[in-house]
Amino acid sequence: KKTTKKNLQRKRRRRIYKENDEEELQRKREEEIKLKEEEEHEDVRLNRGKRRKRNASKKKTEKREREAEEKRKQELERKRKEEEEEERQKKTLEEKKNERMLRLCWKRVNREISQR
Repeated sequence: KKTTKKNLQRKRRRRIYKENDEEELQRKREEEIKLKEEEEHEDVRLNRGKRRKRNASKKKTEKREREAEEKRKQELERKRKEEEEEERQKKTLEEKKNERMLRLCWKRVNREISQR
C-alpha cells in the first residue's frame, strides 16, 4: 500500500498536535508546581506572622502576669510592714502604760512609807 501525500500530511499534523499537547501538559504541570510553591511560601509567611503574633501576645501575657505577681508581692510586703508597725505601737503603748502603773505604785508605796 502506497502512502499518499495527504496521509503523510495527516500523520505529520497528528504528530505535531501530539507534541503540542505534551508541551501544553508539561507547561500546565510546571504552572501548577509553581502555584503550589507560591501558596506554600505564602502559607509560611502567614504562619510566620501568626507565630509572631502568638509570641508577642504570649510575651504580653507573661509580662502582665509578672507585673501582677510583683504587685501582689508588694501588697503583701506593705501589709506585713503595717502589721509590724501596729504591733510595735501596741507594745510601746503597753510599755508606757506599765511604766505609768509602776510609777503610781511607787508613789503610793513612797507615800505610805513617808506617812509612817
